[in-house]
Amino acid sequence: MIIIEQLKKVKDTRSHINQVYPVMEVAFLVITAMICGQNKWTDIKDFGEGNIEWLREYLPYDNGLPTRHNIAAIMRTVVPET
Repeated sequence: MIIIEQLKKVKDTRSHINQVYPVMEVAFLVITAMICGQNKWTDIKDFGEGNIEWLREYLPYDNGLPTRHNIAAIMRTVVPET
């Protein structure tokens, strides 16, 4: 899947001990949820809970899903290329 290949390029700028939820998994959750019309952190979390088996067809989500607060915090660490 092309989107997964692109997400592999995203650098995780968090400390190693804070990487319980891989940035690639969180970004994939956010992107797919937004494509499906979810644009609030709570809605994105709910989308993930309702579609976890589908998400796991593409990425492992071994630690489950982060809270809505952690989703937002993790996405704030993503630095766009310039």
